Amino acid sequence: VFSVTEGLCAELAAMRSSDAELAQLESIAKGFELKRGQPAEEQAQRYRIHNREFHGQIHNMAHSQTLHAVAGGLCGRALPVVKAVTQDLLVPAETEIVLEGRMLAETITEGPFGEFVGYMAPADQSPVFEITAITHREKPIYHAINGYGRETIMLRKYVLEASLLKVLQSAVPIVLDAEMTAGGLHRFHAVVQVKKESVHHDGLQRNAIMASFGALKDLDMVIVVDEDIDIRDPLDVEYALAMRMEASRDLIVIPNARGHEYVRIGNNGVHAKLGIDATVPFSDKARFQRARFENVTVDAKNLSLDAGTIRKRLGF
Repeated sequence: VFSVTEGLCAELAAMRSSDAELAQLESIAKGFELKRGQPAEEQAQRYRIHNREFHGQIHNMAHSQTLHAVAGGLCGRALPVVKAVTQDLLVPAETEIVLEGRMLAETITEGPFGEFVGYMAPADQSPVFEITAITHREKPIYHAINGYGRETIMLRKYVLEASLLKVLQSAVPIVLDAEMTAGGLHRFHAVVQVKKESVHHDGLQRNAIMASFGALKDLDMVIVVDEDIDIRDPLDVEYALAMRMEASRDLIVIPNARGHEYVRIGNNGVHAKLGIDATVPFSDKARFQRARFENVTVDAKNLSLDAGTIRKRLGF
């Protein structure tokens, strides 16, 4: 949960930061450089200080009080801590497994690893961590999360959806719901549900498309549908595309926009974004209303297994 919260905070920081704030973050980041010959204890202390400054600056850049509240209140109580065995650190008392050690100045080549987008990330230099102690609870649970797989992308789904919906409903009053789809790795594609209640709401569905791209920079495609479409049913969403989207007027392409750098079809994170308006004008809602089966009450007294009775009721 911590990693998801911090990940979202970093994304918001990237979208909302100023040049001065970025320069400050870069200055803090330079402090992480390890120096050969410096005692490990001094390096560890320096690292802890810069780490706190680094994350503090990211939260400042995100300009989000909500994230501070989430990070501080997830447990609903004070977090009990204990002193580490070999390092001058406090660790959560209920941690399943604690790895204590020192970050060395040397680096080694690590990787390649499978990334969440399905590609192999290239091998790169990483610092060496020297283990000095391992402590754990009785029968500890090891939470293994693979970088590539559905589990990884699901971690961000609900956080990103909540963030998107909060922005949209503040900016566009007709928005009802939002879904980050599985095919888009719960990150790159979204379906937004709206409800038009007057002719004055026509056009706001396209405002929702623009607001979505502004809220989450990694979104590359946004589909907007009416309230009678189940946004969590891919077949229903495709029905809206088939019946309510006219390609010559309902496709909105935004060229050269900023997306995620891991999307290789783009140019270092710059590529086009696509908005699809699969809604109908308010004045045409009746014409596009879908046929529905009537609710029928069946009385058991009118049922029979007797062949003669059935023939008689059928008029034979």
